[in-house]
Amino acid sequence: MSTLPHDPYATAVMSALGAAGLYDPAASWTGHDCDNGAILLMEAVVVLDSDRAEAAGYEYGATVLWDQLDGWRWGPADRNGQLRRIGSLVSGTVVPVPEDVVRAVRLLLGDEQAVKGLPVAGIARPAATVIPPALQALLDEDVDWSDEETVHSKETLRQLAAYAG
Repeated sequence: MSTLPHDPYATAVMSALGAAGLYDPAASWTGHDCDNGAILLMEAVVVLDSDRAEAAGYEYGATVLWDQLDGWRWGPADRNGQLRRIGSLVSGTVVPVPEDVVRAVRLLLGDEQAVKGLPVAGIARPAATVIPPALQALLDEDVDWSDEETVHSKETLRQLAAYAG
């Protein structure tokens, strides 16, 4: 993984998923890209273990996604690897603790009844008071922080900072 502002958090989640044998590290990645010219999105894409996904009824696999606006979501893949639909994986916070993501993925890879338990309610670590430089640079960008969505992102950056060593 490259060093992106949200990598410490993504690494913590992927480590927890890896310890549980739930994802494919070679097919998973993080990015920091422009979605439509309006905002840079921090993203994490985690491809779930193909054998476990197929056993759960996802013929072509399943993926969980994270970004700083929507938090964790999931979707089953089609034969081309594209997600057919996207649903919420964890609610309550954009930056849930890794254990909540693992709990949600276990439900996702469970039987059909277990999936009805999604999204799981998540909690966040306490937000950091000291913001590391990589995240501070995002706060310092020329952005109107009065917009509700970007104010929420400001708090998200503080929550992400809780994972920065």
